[in-house]
Amino acid sequence: MSLEALKQILRRADASAAALFNADEVAAWPEGSLETLTALGLLREDAPAKVITCPGCDMQCLKEVELVGEGQGARGLIICDQREDMEPIEVPLENLRRWSVDVRVLANSLALLVGESRQAEEMAQGRLWWLGRATFRAGRSDVFLARGASWRDGAPVIAGNPRLQQCARALVLTLSDTRPDWLPGMVCLSLARLVLLERGRLSVDRECIENGLARRAGRSVHAGHRFPTPPGTSWEQVAITITVDGDAAQVTAGGITEAVTPDQMGMAYARNPAKFTKDWGVLFLLSKNGRVRPEDPEARLITPKQVERLKITLREFFGIDDDPFKSYHHAGGYEPRFALTQIRPR
Repeated sequence: MSLEALKQILRRADASAAALFNADEVAAWPEGSLETLTALGLLREDAPAKVITCPGCDMQCLKEVELVGEGQGARGLIICDQREDMEPIEVPLENLRRWSVDVRVLANSLALLVGESRQAEEMAQGRLWWLGRATFRAGRSDVFLARGASWRDGAPVIAGNPRLQQCARALVLTLSDTRPDWLPGMVCLSLARLVLLERGRLSVDRECIENGLARRAGRSVHAGHRFPTPPGTSWEQVAITITVDGDAAQVTAGGITEAVTPDQMGMAYARNPAKFTKDWGVLFLLSKNGRVRPEDPEARLITPKQVERLKITLREFFGIDDDPFKSYHHAGGYEPRFALTQIRPR
């Protein structure tokens, strides 16, 4: 899915100032991902690589590529200086292609989607953008996009920005799963967990933003309680068994077992804990057979947006940052990495 590639470029852009992808990385993406992301302007072709891993043997040496010829006859050559028996190694020019992430285009797109502004305003070069003001159920907020929140200069460059400090209510979107602790009084949400791709168009799960703001304000969706998951627990060590009447579950993670309600898992509304959210509905449908394939009757009741929202809730409840679901494919459908079953109450 192009969505997984999109999340990769968000995390790459947040991890490094030189957010580049080489031909091998792009080739591993699902079909159509590169075309979709370049059409959106989030990726643009950069200058060809001058140094690559030499494919001549298994030594995996980094070697400079010499360009020979012009036009259609142009080709790349690597001259090995490690082995005397090695002939010049020809490298297809296609293998030298690279693409860079254009965060400014992303900021402008988000300004239209979230900040209700026509164009983002750059507050700190390449690091912080004001996306405009937006109205949510919890009230109006100034919305910002932050890049490199976890970098060494993250606190002075981002949190120290005068525009951000002057905001009475600020919502800061970070590119990846970074959770900086130097943003007191501000709501900080991960864009990698909110962003969506629908029919080749970028969108944002606004309901997840609403829920994130509501949790901070103590409204609407119940924040639940965090499961005492032992450090280092993986999703493969998690099991959820839901009662067939759908009002309780038994949860195990890393050898710890608890009986919980949807309300405690953050999947019910604070004002009416007996009313469960769509997260619980999707989890319940998946629990019938442990997964949902495209041909299953339940498939028409589950959307990609709802599954992405459920992932966020599960991560928050268990405190495990990895993806709780296996990569989507047509044969397997939506399949969790944890054990998910139903049981009839005694």
